[in-house]
Amino acid sequence: GLIGFLLINTVLTALPVVTYDNSLNTSIRIITIPIEDFIYYLVMNSFILKIYLTFKGAFTMLKDIPRTQLFNVFLMLNFGVGIFLSQTGFLSLTQMQEISSLQLYSLSFIAFGMGFSSIKSSNLVTILTIFSFTFFSEVIGVNTEMLFGDYQYTSLMGIGIFDTPIIIGVLWITLLIHTDFLLHKLSIPKSYGIFLGSLYMVTMDLFLEKFAILFNLWDFNELTFYNFFCWFVISAMCLYFMQKRNLQSWTQGYKFINSFAAAQMIFVIICLIIY
Repeated sequence: GLIGFLLINTVLTALPVVTYDNSLNTSIRIITIPIEDFIYYLVMNSFILKIYLTFKGAFTMLKDIPRTQLFNVFLMLNFGVGIFLSQTGFLSLTQMQEISSLQLYSLSFIAFGMGFSSIKSSNLVTILTIFSFTFFSEVIGVNTEMLFGDYQYTSLMGIGIFDTPIIIGVLWITLLIHTDFLLHKLSIPKSYGIFLGSLYMVTMDLFLEKFAILFNLWDFNELTFYNFFCWFVISAMCLYFMQKRNLQSWTQGYKFINSFAAAQMIFVIICLIIY
């Protein structure tokens, strides 16, 4: 743990992403890291270890609870604390924007990391195909305006290529898995299930567009009907492909990511109501 702390903090302080006020420390540094930071790290680790040892029995009991439920409880508590702090004045809208971006980015990859633990190789091909198709659709849209309209992503969306953040492909897959799960769960016939699923995707996009513009994740020069038409067509193509590949057979991870998508949409709607 200490080696990881040393490597990561050295990079952060050397860039510098993190800076320190030397008037508040002894100015003694190990490489680029103040010695007080090492003391803080050891104190925090000792504190967490003490909590674990004290409640070890309770942590053992958590193993019997499905990880989907545990993760959803964590999400709701996480979102709830953030909204409470913003409404009580502890967080500004700008700070809430940064937190929302970080949550979208980190929790999406956590969800997929845990969900992928039970994925089959055939379904992995399906997921990667959909990711590539939706991501490069966004690349075309951002760089040519041929799809979705005239829009651009902000730096809050994190790293990307061709002016398109990697997370946007993950977001597409998350929402598509959520939609496909509902179609399967409600036993909606394939003959019109894809049409209804695509309408549902467009409905979620209506909320996401308002949320993203409010929290400065992306911005349209002019949001038009064409954006939602493209969402409908691309969603229909992906849902058709997913049903042909029988993605529902990926049971454990499939349900896990569906729950994550539902939790994220609840957070988006609550934020729109509050702000």
